[in-house]
Amino acid sequence: MRRFRIQRRQPGFVLAEARHGGYLVGYASGMPLRPSTSWWQNLTAQLPTEVTVEHPGRTFALLDLLVRAPWRRQGIGQALHDLILANRAEERATVAVVPAAAPAQGAFRKWGWRKIARRHDNDPGSPASDVLIATLPKQGPLAVRSFPERSRGVREERQDAERLATGDTGRGDHCEDPDRR
Repeated sequence: MRRFRIQRRQPGFVLAEARHGGYLVGYASGMPLRPSTSWWQNLTAQLPTEVTVEHPGRTFALLDLLVRAPWRRQGIGQALHDLILANRAEERATVAVVPAAAPAQGAFRKWGWRKIARRHDNDPGSPASDVLIATLPKQGPLAVRSFPERSRGVREERQDAERLATGDTGRGDHCEDPDRR
């Protein structure tokens, strides 16, 4: 939760959520990388400087993409992915995915992402992550996508993110921290 409180205050932070009625079924969050980012540190192999150097407007980091298990395989994850990346000004996007998360790895490949590196987190016991990258399309009109009946749509949230961070879904259960994929 501490990570989320810091991220939500960063310039350009965005949050998209999927709800069924008032019930949170999924969300995605991200933000532009700063020139001083640590994103490209702790890689298992060195990448060329032209890949890792950042400047304003270069890279958007997709930090979280989570859909509750009963709601998966209905297009909600792709809808959240498409919504949060729609009309981004950045040239490219990056995401870190645990190699053992085969469904997520497959989905990102299907959506046009490619692996460029692997990194280890500084936290003891944290799993390695594959660093994926995708070129973002030039800005254009926001595409509207239809959703399965159960999802009732996806909407972008830029405020009231604190309730999401605490896992309060309004139904007495909670979201697990998707800090590690």
